[in-house]
Amino acid sequence: MRLLPALVLIVVGLPASLGATNILANGNFETGDFTGWTLIGSEDLRLNYVGSFDPFQGAYNAYLGNLTAPAYILQTLSTIPGLDYDVSWWLHSDGGLPSQFRVLWGGQVIYDQTNLLQFVGQLGYAQFQFRETATGPSTVLELGGYDRQGWLYLDDVSVQPDAPLHPVPEPATAPLAAIGLLLFGGYPLVRDRAGRYCGFRRESRFHGT
Repeated sequence: MRLLPALVLIVVGLPASLGATNILANGNFETGDFTGWTLIGSEDLRLNYVGSFDPFQGAYNAYLGNLTAPAYILQTLSTIPGLDYDVSWWLHSDGGLPSQFRVLWGGQVIYDQTNLLQFVGQLGYAQFQFRETATGPSTVLELGGYDRQGWLYLDDVSVQPDAPLHPVPEPATAPLAAIGLLLFGGYPLVRDRAGRYCGFRRESRFHGT
């Protein structure tokens, strides 16, 4: 019970910007449609849509099924020049050939794969993760694909700003943050691969009475 005041202080003392936030709208397609996205290059709306068959998680996922060239969904994001962003998505391929999946960040191709094989594990989905730097106040993210024999399934698209490991506390919270760090022995926060702040380096420090 004696740990409670220290825990409260460290949580209050750290700025809210530490939390990883997906800056995409409707990245998991849970609206049941392409709300927040712009669909371009579709050969037929019946080939590229949002549905509820076999999502990675949740109730919906996107389907890309053009027959000859990729159809794209895109969003224009507000970004900070020079800041890194973690870009990720989950993709399912049924192994149909020919096929292609491409992703562009700010007009630059960051992923381009043709003739995707069928993925194994994780419900047939595979996760792809890239760290990209914004070069301007807005950045366009484009994801596109085609599958002549079926569909590519897309789910849980995410763009998260890479917050600094040791952010400077805001003036109003600096004293509280200092107190919290002293009570915790000065051990810094660490992040997992997804960029989330997941705890302190030495949990064993707080064991016992």
